[in-house]
Amino acid sequence: MVRTGRPPKGGFTVQFGIRLDAPLVARLQALEQKLKEEAPWAHPTRADALRAAVVAGLNALGVPDAPAAGRPKSRP
Repeated sequence: MVRTGRPPKGGFTVQFGIRLDAPLVARLQALEQKLKEEAPWAHPTRADALRAAVVAGLNALGVPDAPAAGRPKSRP
């Protein structure tokens, strides 16, 4: 199950901006709806659906989990 909402205190996330074509957005909305049906109390969002899709894709490709790291250094 995908965890929704803010990360635990002290957690750190990185924000990405991406562009998706309409058919991919429709698939993402379908996943969002599926997550809502599976766990209506969690109020999953489109961002939660995107995170779930990324995790599922990385798992399917056999990409191992990276060790937890601290806050990355700022970009130059």
